Amino acid sequence: MASNKSSAYVLEAREKAAEGALKLMLMRSPLRIGVPPNHVYVHQRCSEVVLEALEPFCPLKWERLIDVTMGLGAGFSGMGEVCGAVVGYIIASGLDLAARYRDTTVLRILGGRAAQKFMRDFAKEFGSTRCKEIIAPHDLSGYLTPGGEEMEIYEAFMKDTASQMKCWNAMRFAIMYPLPSEEQDLSPVR
Repeated sequence: MASNKSSAYVLEAREKAAEGALKLMLMRSPLRIGVPPNHVYVHQRCSEVVLEALEPFCPLKWERLIDVTMGLGAGFSGMGEVCGAVVGYIIASGLDLAARYRDTTVLRILGGRAAQKFMRDFAKEFGSTRCKEIIAPHDLSGYLTPGGEEMEIYEAFMKDTASQMKCWNAMRFAIMYPLPSEEQDLSPVR
């Protein structure tokens, strides 16, 4: 049985979630493992931050979802593809819809519509949905490669406050963006 009832979007609650997410992110990352130059960085990814912040707003709860999606952040494990904030939001919006609908056809329509709307708005705000384009010229794909040029590029990103802020702003945008249930029209056909 589907529930077309919208949840209320509460700006103050989202602001608080975004502030909490930033504090957690700053406390958790980065963690350097190994001795230079043979070390790697392991830290929280943007998809995790967004999922963790949006979980309280979704009626369908998940246990361990954040753990199993860790490879999605930074453009799919640092490869610079789709931004992890985008991926985290799309997963959360799918869970939000799945709590209200059982019909897979309806979920495909509404999930696709929500993902497209979010991705268009995100690209309008940041110029792209791809991590490597948002934080150019940095390449995060070397964060698990000990030593060498890849690690130097990654470390340059870690010192670049402007690029770090672009990442944070992308995560904040995703956290602040209304979930599908917080939109007025949840009908699958319009």
